[in-house]
Amino acid sequence: MNSQSDSKTCRWGIMSTATIGQKNWQAIRLSGNGTVAAVASRNLSSSEKYINQLQAAVPFETVPEAVEGYQSLIDSPEIDAVYIPLPTGMRREWVIKAAEAGKHVLCEKPCALSYAELQEMVEVCRKNSVQFMDGIMYMHGPRLNSVREAIDTKIGKIKRITTQFSFFGDEEFDEGNIRTNSVLEPFGCLGDLGWYTIRFALWVMNYQLPNKVYGRMISTYKRDDSPNPVPMEIECGLQFADGVTSSFYNSFLTGHQQWAHVSGTEGSVHIPDFVLPFEGKEAKFSIFNSTSLITLSFLFILINLSKRFSGIKPDFIAVFFVIGNDVTLIFFDFKVDFFFSIFSFLCDSQEEQTSLSPNINPPHLTHLFFLLKNLNIPIIIYCFKSFSFYLKGESS
Repeated sequence: MNSQSDSKTCRWGIMSTATIGQKNWQAIRLSGNGTVAAVASRNLSSSEKYINQLQAAVPFETVPEAVEGYQSLIDSPEIDAVYIPLPTGMRREWVIKAAEAGKHVLCEKPCALSYAELQEMVEVCRKNSVQFMDGIMYMHGPRLNSVREAIDTKIGKIKRITTQFSFFGDEEFDEGNIRTNSVLEPFGCLGDLGWYTIRFALWVMNYQLPNKVYGRMISTYKRDDSPNPVPMEIECGLQFADGVTSSFYNSFLTGHQQWAHVSGTEGSVHIPDFVLPFEGKEAKFSIFNSTSLITLSFLFILINLSKRFSGIKPDFIAVFFVIGNDVTLIFFDFKVDFFFSIFSFLCDSQEEQTSLSPNINPPHLTHLFFLLKNLNIPIIIYCFKSFSFYLKGESS
């Protein structure tokens, strides 16, 4: 917070009307301790249009001020911190000016054109006692705390880290987006997407730096108004002193993917959407442990179990697996004729047995039952009761 403000609300200034700033406008609104006080653009009309558009969708109680010129924004005594989504080629100048004006800085990535530039920017912020942060949002979500615990306790010694972050850019993207202009964004997909994948690998390694780095440019693109080509597809690797290796792939030519996988001596952790959760506020990850994962024959269990109990095909299936003493349930909400057929076949062929798998016995079902009862989900309890009765040959 700027020393000139005694408010508990951080007053943000957004430097430019970049599209990505729209997400952060909403994030500031939802933060509970921030407000957008002003938006600056090179011309006033752009700032006004931007504010009117976003205020209509995600309004602040006090309408932010439209400001002409970036210098006017950082000179304002009504601003505590600035968000800088300017192109990479322009960031150094305005980060330094903002820090010298006593403003805290949230900088989009990649933060600079070189390591030397970034060092200078951070040093100026340190000298002026202001906070400097980059725009890697997933580092601040609660999911990573759980992922860290899983990595440290469930998969043994880390051996391998692999990630991919990519999306397909169409012709309009190729010819008009700043990310394909070598003056504004010279690192192309490596700067735009690789910042996330590299950061994840370093986070997994507790920020231990690699002793070897390599890369292979797969594809580049040069548009007419760009002095040089930019990376469009690249694969890179990191090697660490203790034998851990990491590889990542970034591309503007491949469909949207954003997965990360950490492999250890005893298991692995997989995140299908480590940058932005696919399902809104739900952030998921999976643990695969080779020594303690017990899986039903083909990961079955059906809600409204079978024709034997209800005469109705199930509309969705619930899959569960056991890790140690914990049971994880995954629900798939779709028609499952294929799974239903397999399950019915198994039931018909093994109806006199007390278990469909030699690896699963009644205590596991009892434990699962107990958890479900505590969750107060009657329909699920009913289904699993029916299932356990059937396995014991007690169904009618």
